[in-house]
Amino acid sequence: MFERFTPRFVKKYADLSTDISHAFEAYVREVQAESFPTKDHAFHIKAEELTQAMADTSLEEDVPPA
Repeated sequence: MFERFTPRFVKKYADLSTDISHAFEAYVREVQAESFPTKDHAFHIKAEELTQAMADTSLEEDVPPA
């Protein structure tokens, strides 16, 4: 993954630095172009389910600390 220096004892199997850089560049372009994320990349929850989940995980004031 290093571009500038590879120790002598390292065998290079792939050029991951270039692949990772290209992936990040594509991600930034898509976010800036507002083509990512889309509805296909999101999770949805009904308002009632969210309210219940929040109530189930809220701390009770009358419960003493452990």
